[in-house]
Amino acid sequence: MRPAFQIERVAVLIGLVFAVASGVHAQSIGSLSLIWRDDSGKVLARDLLSFEDVLSGEMLAHKQKTPWTAGEDVYTGPLLRTLAFRRCPRVPSATFFALNDYYFTMPASDWESNSVILAALKNGSPMPIDDKGPYWVMYSLIEDPKYAQQPFRSRMVWQVERIEFSCKAT
Repeated sequence: MRPAFQIERVAVLIGLVFAVASGVHAQSIGSLSLIWRDDSGKVLARDLLSFEDVLSGEMLAHKQKTPWTAGEDVYTGPLLRTLAFRRCPRVPSATFFALNDYYFTMPASDWESNSVILAALKNGSPMPIDDKGPYWVMYSLIEDPKYAQQPFRSRMVWQVERIEFSCKAT
Protein backbone atom coordinates (compact mmCIF):
# COMPACT_ATOMS: atom_id res chain seq x y z
CA MET A 1 0.00 0.00 0.00
CA ARG A 2 1.33 3.44 -0.88
CA PRO A 3 2.00 5.83 2.04
CA ALA A 4 -0.08 8.65 0.49
CA PHE A 5 -3.07 6.32 0.18
CA GLN A 6 -2.68 5.25 3.82
CA ILE A 7 -2.62 8.87 4.95
CA GLU A 8 -5.79 9.65 2.97
CA ARG A 9 -7.51 6.61 4.44
CA VAL A 10 -6.55 7.59 7.97
CA ALA A 11 -7.74 11.16 7.34
CA VAL A 12 -11.12 9.88 6.13
CA LEU A 13 -11.47 7.59 9.15
CA ILE A 14 -10.56 10.42 11.53
CA GLY A 15 -13.14 12.63 9.81
CA LEU A 16 -15.84 9.99 10.23
CA VAL A 17 -14.98 9.48 13.89
CA PHE A 18 -15.09 13.25 14.44
CA ALA A 19 -18.45 13.56 12.69
CA VAL A 20 -20.03 10.79 14.78
CA ALA A 21 -18.48 12.08 18.01
CA SER A 22 -19.70 15.63 17.37
CA GLY A 23 -23.26 14.50 16.64
CA VAL A 24 -23.18 15.32 12.93
CA HIS A 25 -25.24 12.82 10.96
CA ALA A 26 -25.52 12.70 7.20
CA GLN A 27 -29.28 12.09 7.45
CA SER A 28 -30.03 14.25 10.50
CA ILE A 29 -31.79 16.89 8.39
CA GLY A 30 -34.03 15.32 5.82
CA SER A 31 -36.68 16.06 3.29
CA LEU A 32 -40.33 15.46 4.06
CA SER A 33 -42.67 13.86 1.56
CA LEU A 34 -46.30 15.01 1.66
CA ILE A 35 -48.89 13.12 -0.41
CA TRP A 36 -52.63 13.76 -0.81
CA ARG A 37 -54.82 10.84 -1.97
CA ASP A 38 -58.48 10.51 -2.85
CA ASP A 39 -60.74 7.70 -1.53
CA SER A 40 -59.53 5.31 -4.23
CA GLY A 41 -55.88 5.87 -3.29
CA LYS A 42 -55.09 7.93 -6.39
CA VAL A 43 -52.41 10.57 -5.78
CA LEU A 44 -53.94 14.02 -6.17
CA ALA A 45 -50.87 16.04 -5.20
CA ARG A 46 -47.43 15.66 -3.71
CA ASP A 47 -44.84 17.95 -2.23
CA LEU A 48 -41.26 17.20 -1.32
CA LEU A 49 -40.21 19.72 1.30
CA SER A 50 -36.64 20.42 2.29
CA PHE A 51 -35.89 20.94 5.96
CA GLU A 52 -35.76 24.68 5.24
CA ASP A 53 -39.20 24.49 3.56
CA VAL A 54 -40.66 22.81 6.64
CA LEU A 55 -39.29 25.63 8.81
CA SER A 56 -40.36 28.43 6.44
CA GLY A 57 -43.98 28.72 7.58
CA GLU A 58 -45.69 29.60 10.84
CA MET A 59 -44.05 27.72 13.70
CA LEU A 60 -45.31 26.76 17.14
CA ALA A 61 -43.27 25.61 20.13
CA HIS A 62 -44.22 23.16 22.89
CA LYS A 63 -42.15 23.27 26.08
CA GLN A 64 -42.65 19.94 27.80
CA LYS A 65 -41.43 16.65 29.17
CA THR A 66 -42.27 13.53 27.20
CA PRO A 67 -42.53 9.91 28.34
CA TRP A 68 -39.55 9.09 26.06
CA THR A 69 -37.07 11.83 26.95
CA ALA A 70 -35.32 13.03 30.10
CA GLY A 71 -36.01 16.55 31.30
CA GLU A 72 -37.99 19.37 29.78
CA ASP A 73 -37.34 20.41 26.17
CA VAL A 74 -38.77 22.86 23.65
CA TYR A 75 -40.07 21.26 20.44
CA THR A 76 -40.76 23.57 17.50
CA GLY A 77 -42.41 22.94 14.15
CA PRO A 78 -45.34 23.73 11.88
CA LEU A 79 -48.92 22.98 12.88
CA LEU A 80 -50.12 19.74 11.28
CA ARG A 81 -53.27 21.46 10.06
CA THR A 82 -51.10 23.90 8.09
CA LEU A 83 -49.37 21.01 6.32
CA ALA A 84 -52.63 19.11 5.78
CA PHE A 85 -54.42 21.99 4.09
CA ARG A 86 -51.57 22.94 1.72
CA ARG A 87 -53.23 21.07 -1.18
CA CYS A 88 -56.68 20.01 0.00
CA PRO A 89 -59.38 21.91 1.94
CA ARG A 90 -60.95 18.77 3.51
CA VAL A 91 -58.56 16.25 5.05
CA PRO A 92 -60.25 13.71 7.35
CA SER A 93 -57.06 11.86 8.32
CA ALA A 94 -53.31 11.61 7.87
CA THR A 95 -51.00 8.60 7.97
CA PHE A 96 -47.49 9.20 9.27
CA PHE A 97 -44.69 6.92 8.09
CA ALA A 98 -41.47 6.60 10.08
CA LEU A 99 -38.02 5.56 8.93
CA ASN A 100 -38.37 2.25 10.83
CA ASP A 101 -41.57 1.32 8.88
CA TYR A 102 -43.85 2.25 11.80
CA TYR A 103 -46.95 4.11 10.69
CA PHE A 104 -50.09 5.41 12.26
CA THR A 105 -53.25 7.06 10.97
CA MET A 106 -54.45 10.09 12.90
CA PRO A 107 -57.97 11.53 12.64
CA ALA A 108 -58.21 15.19 11.63
CA SER A 109 -60.04 15.96 14.86
CA ASP A 110 -56.67 15.70 16.63
CA TRP A 111 -55.05 18.54 14.69
CA GLU A 112 -58.17 20.61 13.99
CA SER A 113 -58.90 21.36 17.64
CA ASN A 114 -55.44 20.95 19.17
CA SER A 115 -51.97 22.37 18.76
CA VAL A 116 -50.43 19.24 17.19
CA ILE A 117 -47.14 20.08 15.48
CA LEU A 118 -44.59 18.28 13.37
CA ALA A 119 -41.57 19.05 15.54
CA ALA A 120 -38.42 19.72 13.53
CA LEU A 121 -36.35 21.42 16.23
CA LYS A 122 -35.54 20.38 19.77
CA ASN A 123 -34.24 23.24 21.91
CA GLY A 124 -33.61 25.23 18.73
CA SER A 125 -31.55 22.57 16.93
CA PRO A 126 -32.48 20.02 14.25
CA MET A 127 -33.25 16.60 15.70
CA PRO A 128 -30.87 13.89 14.48
CA ILE A 129 -32.28 10.50 13.54
CA ASP A 130 -30.86 8.89 16.66
CA ASP A 131 -32.81 11.43 18.76
CA LYS A 132 -36.28 10.95 17.23
CA GLY A 133 -35.63 13.18 14.20
CA PRO A 134 -35.82 14.44 11.66
CA TYR A 135 -39.51 15.05 12.46
CA TRP A 136 -41.69 14.07 15.42
CA VAL A 137 -45.49 14.37 15.71
CA MET A 138 -45.91 16.29 18.95
CA TYR A 139 -49.03 16.96 20.99
CA SER A 140 -48.95 19.67 23.65
CA LEU A 141 -48.70 17.51 26.75
CA ILE A 142 -49.00 20.61 28.93
CA GLU A 143 -52.14 21.79 27.10
CA ASP A 144 -53.92 18.63 28.21
CA PRO A 145 -52.35 15.75 30.20
CA LYS A 146 -54.58 13.24 28.37
CA TYR A 147 -52.18 13.52 25.41
CA ALA A 148 -49.54 11.66 27.47
CA GLN A 149 -51.89 8.63 27.58
CA GLN A 150 -53.18 6.20 24.95
CA PRO A 151 -54.37 6.47 22.24
CA PHE A 152 -52.41 9.72 21.81
CA ARG A 153 -49.02 8.26 22.81
CA SER A 154 -49.08 5.87 19.85
CA ARG A 155 -49.87 8.80 17.55
CA MET A 156 -46.69 10.69 18.53
CA VAL A 157 -44.70 9.14 15.69
CA TRP A 158 -41.02 10.06 15.53
CA GLN A 159 -38.52 9.75 12.69
CA VAL A 160 -41.30 10.82 10.29
CA GLU A 161 -40.26 10.80 6.64
CA ARG A 162 -43.65 10.86 4.88
CA ILE A 163 -47.20 11.98 5.54
CA GLU A 164 -50.13 10.82 3.41
CA PHE A 165 -53.31 12.85 3.73
CA SER A 166 -56.72 11.56 2.69
CA CYS A 167 -58.45 14.24 0.63
CA LYS A 168 -62.22 14.63 0.28
CA ALA A 169 -63.80 16.46 -2.62
CA THR A 170 -65.50 19.69 -1.57
